[in-house]
Amino acid sequence: MASSGDTNTASKYIEMQESAVSTPMLFAKQRRTFKMAYEVTKSRIEMYSQQMKKDGQNKNENISILINKYMLSCKEAIENPNIF
Repeated sequence: MASSGDTNTASKYIEMQESAVSTPMLFAKQRRTFKMAYEVTKSRIEMYSQQMKKDGQNKNENISILINKYMLSCKEAIENPNIF
């Protein structure tokens, strides 16, 4: 997005990505060292990424499958992390 000149949208995506990573990291740190919380969070992200790739058959054009499956729960988790 940034390379196309759409820095506003790119900035929003970066902000959402940071929130999506920082929230699980915050929860993982509650009973772990920072290093272990980082490893746990990283592993979870990798596992979910692999599952999402599998769900979309490793094709970007199948993004609608992921949107349909994950959008509402991801949106709620980012907007209201305290309910988890």
